[in-house]
Amino acid sequence: MYAKNQEKVEQNSDDNYLYSNDSLVRFNRWMYKWVDSLKKQEFEKIIQKALSERQQGSWNLFSRDRYSENLYQELKYGNTSNSDILAHIFKSSDSFKPILFNILLQRMITAAYFSKNFDNDAELVIQVSSDDARIRYYSQLLSNYTKVNDQVFCNKIAELQNSQLARLIQTPETNPLYSFFNYNNESRKQAFYLPLDIVLLINQHLGPNNIYYQEAKSLIQLERWPTNENEFQTYKVCITAIVDECINKVIELTRTKVNETKKDASPYVSSPCAP
Repeated sequence: MYAKNQEKVEQNSDDNYLYSNDSLVRFNRWMYKWVDSLKKQEFEKIIQKALSERQQGSWNLFSRDRYSENLYQELKYGNTSNSDILAHIFKSSDSFKPILFNILLQRMITAAYFSKNFDNDAELVIQVSSDDARIRYYSQLLSNYTKVNDQVFCNKIAELQNSQLARLIQTPETNPLYSFFNYNNESRKQAFYLPLDIVLLINQHLGPNNIYYQEAKSLIQLERWPTNENEFQTYKVCITAIVDECINKVIELTRTKVNETKKDASPYVSSPCAP
């Protein structure tokens, strides 16, 4: 995987494009998204290593400055996301930025090279890291692109909504044909049985046109969007509960329809007590 990705990078290198605004946006977007994928402990180790290197360049090696103390407290007790902490650092600290950026970049290179989903943004990270001039250029402009993190957060919310709504598509009972074809009735011929694979395939083609999908989406859109990581966790629970309720309702509704159909079909079923 490493060799294949390396070959792709070498084939696609355009210096003019690498210094464009579009490349800077894509690079920062990939960085913030990757940082959020790290476990909290991993991210803390990166920050601590950068702070340690910064401290080595200080005149007093035996005491932490106020900035370091505040950052340690934020890492230890704060509830903000990794990307929010990183954006705050890049907004506020000029001396710490290049140190932290160089450490992050080394980790990002490894993650990009061994990525299973080696997309254009991962390729861009490697291209930037291969040239000192590019690294300096991107490092100097980090504070200009901290707002990219806001877009990453918006994408995170959209991904949550889509993943939860997809659960409705993966629930066969949300297909109107399910209750018509798939109930236990001995009087039905095998030809009337519709395999679940077919039901789910139809669901995938219906996608957002599924009436239960639309109902759940309408309810989700009534919820206020979160503005920080704490609110996001609460929002996640709420959105999950909405979809859970929709799924439970449609399953219950389908069972009711099935039972009613069984009753209607009962005169055609031979009674075990019949002579």
